Amino acid sequence: MNEDRRRTVQTAYRAIALGHIEEMLNLCLSDATLTWGPFEFKGKVEIQKWAKELLTLFFSFNFIEVNLSISENEVKHNFLIETINKDMSKGLIPATGTYHFEGEKFKTLVINLGPGRVFYKSSELDRWREELKRAGLR
Repeated sequence: MNEDRRRTVQTAYRAIALGHIEEMLNLCLSDATLTWGPFEFKGKVEIQKWAKELLTLFFSFNFIEVNLSISENEVKHNFLIETINKDMSKGLIPATGTYHFEGEKFKTLVINLGPGRVFYKSSELDRWREELKRAGLR
């Protein structure tokens, strides 16, 4: 069960990063709720709108798992969102997620974003990544 939950979370994030919105939506119940910071999206139609909008914000992005803990129907997740912005700068946004399942599908997804950083030089990004490793966050 735990590995199934882990795989579902990882599949959802990989699907979003690749722009495979339908694949991510197939992992959600029809009445699932996604909370992204202060915004709430109810049902697959609203979640689909959120995902499409997210894809327009960045040139590309990826999710980097920091840690993931699983109990019976809840997963807690710490991760980084690594972005390439439209001006080709790079960014890192720390985030936490709490997900509740019914059966094999997401019922609620609550994602909180921390303060992000934008880097215009690769050396700045590399230095911050090293700081995160030392702090045990990556």
